[in-house]
Amino acid sequence: MKQLLVFGLIIALCIVPVMAAPVVVVDDQGPDDEPGQKDLSQLTVEYTLGLLTFSGWNWDDTSSSGANTRDACTLFDTDNDLNANYSLCVIVNATGGSEVKLYSCDADSRQDRCGGPTEITTISSTCTASVVANSDPFAADPLHDDNSDCSTSPVCFTSDTVASCTIDLDDVGGSITARLLNVCSYPSQEPNSDPSDCVVTEPLDPCDGVDCDDDNVCNGLETCDPTDGSCDPGTILNCDDGDACNDDSCDPTSGCINTAISCDDQDACTDDRCDSVTGCVNTVISCDDSNACTDDSCDPTSGCVNTAIGCDDQDACTVDTCDTQGCQHSAIYCDDGNECTDDTCDPTNGCINTNSPPGTECSIGECDGNGNCGGGTPVPEFPTLALPVTLIIGFLGAVLFIQKTRK
Repeated sequence: MKQLLVFGLIIALCIVPVMAAPVVVVDDQGPDDEPGQKDLSQLTVEYTLGLLTFSGWNWDDTSSSGANTRDACTLFDTDNDLNANYSLCVIVNATGGSEVKLYSCDADSRQDRCGGPTEITTISSTCTASVVANSDPFAADPLHDDNSDCSTSPVCFTSDTVASCTIDLDDVGGSITARLLNVCSYPSQEPNSDPSDCVVTEPLDPCDGVDCDDDNVCNGLETCDPTDGSCDPGTILNCDDGDACNDDSCDPTSGCINTAISCDDQDACTDDRCDSVTGCVNTVISCDDSNACTDDSCDPTSGCVNTAIGCDDQDACTVDTCDTQGCQHSAIYCDDGNECTDDTCDPTNGCINTNSPPGTECSIGECDGNGNCGGGTPVPEFPTLALPVTLIIGFLGAVLFIQKTRK
C-alpha cells in the first residue's frame, strides 16, 4: 500500500516552528516507472508557521497533448487511521495552465486515493505549476534515457513540471491533526480513481527529514517522536559548577562557560578573595606597622599610609622624642654653670639665664649684678683640678704653717 508518513506531520506539536530546510523525497521506484504525464519523480515539503509549503512535487513530463492533463493530489489523514480524509489536487493542461481543487474524502477508506470525494470550493491554499529547468532528480541517472518515456525530448530529461503549493492546514483538518500521507498522480480529474503513480510505496518514518535541533546546545538536544513526528524538547544544560567564584553561563554554540568572577572592589584597603561556597570576601586589611611613632591609616586608592606622628608639645622647656612607648617629653637643662645667674625656663622662649642681683652671695664673694662673682671672674660652682700650681703650693704652705703653729 502506497503511503508516506513524512516529517513534521503535526506541525503545531513541534518545538521548532520553522524547519531548517525543505525535505526532498524522490520517487522510490526510480525514473520512468510510469509512462507520459502520469510519472511523478519527487516531492519536496517544508513547514513554515502552520503552513505546509510544497516547494515542489514533480511530474517527469514537461508537456501533454490534446485533452490529456497532468493530475496529482496530496493526501491527508486527520484521524490517524492512515486513510485519506482530504485531497488537494493540481491539474495542469496541455498549454501549461493549472487549477487547484480540494476534496474531503467522506468515505475515509483508502490510503492512495480520496474515497467518497466531495469538492470544497472555498479554500485558502494556493498552487501554481510551471516547467522548471534542472529540476529532474533523475537527470544523471543512466536509466533515464528512453525517449519513449518522455514526451518532450531532451528537455524532460533534465526539467520537470513542478507544482508549487502553499497549503493552509486549516483547509485539510487543521495543523494539530493533518498528516501528509502521499502524493499520487491520476489518469483523469478523478481523485477516487486508481492512482497511476505515487512518490513512495512503503511508509516512511514520521521523523524522516525532521530537524528538531534548534542549534542551541543550552536547551539540550531536541528529538523527534517516532510515533507522530513531533519534536520533544531536550534537557536544559545545567551549567552551575557549584563554585560561587565562577560566573556560570551558557553559549548556544559552545555550551557551558564558567568564568572566574572578579572580587576586586576597587578598595585598596580590603583584601579581596573568593570563597568557593560563599563567594566574594572583602576583608579590611591591617595597616598597623607596630611603630608607636607612626599614625597608621588606609587610603582607598593607594592603600596603607604610615605617617610619622608629631610629638611637639609646643613647650620650649621640653625635648620632644618618640620611642617604642610613643612620644616622650623631657625637661631641658637650663643651668649655664654661672652661680651669679638665675636659670629658668619659659614655655615659649625656652631657657632664660638672668643675672643675679648685686650683692647676691657667691662662692668667693658677692655677685656684681653682671653675672660676675667677687667683682672679678666668676668662679665655677664646682671648681676643677685644673688650678694654677702657685695657688696649690700656697694653699699647702698655709696648711703646714697652721699645723706648726698649733704644736
